[in-house]
Amino acid sequence: DGGRWPWAVKPEQRGEGEVLAPLKEILSRAEQGDFLSGDGCTWAGHPDCFARPALTFHTLATLLDDLEEHGYHLWAFPVLALQLQLAEAFEGPALSAAIACLANLRLSRLAAECRLGDAAAAAATRWAEALKQIP
Repeated sequence: DGGRWPWAVKPEQRGEGEVLAPLKEILSRAEQGDFLSGDGCTWAGHPDCFARPALTFHTLATLLDDLEEHGYHLWAFPVLALQLQLAEAFEGPALSAAIACLANLRLSRLAAECRLGDAAAAAATRWAEALKQIP
């Protein structure tokens, strides 16, 4: 329905600036709410990558979803390693353990799907230990 979703409107039915207006508004509100840095750039090598662990975790989780969806399971392993390292940046041992548990759960599943039995078992042991630390 073109009336309900601005991005679904046919190009001949909208003006040039109308296409990006909703995106510009969303990004401007996110920047005002201090959810985005001033340059709007979030990537794993950015100097402020670990300054906002929750945003970085979400970005990496989205990247992992995309890699898995497109069949690049082996490319997900370095991203999972980075996510495990990121878990240490979260405040509080319970939150850090929860993030590590999520990353190890995914690592265990992906390793099993790639027939990496030893890696899957090691990750399963780590998530089981992390799960005990979560209140």
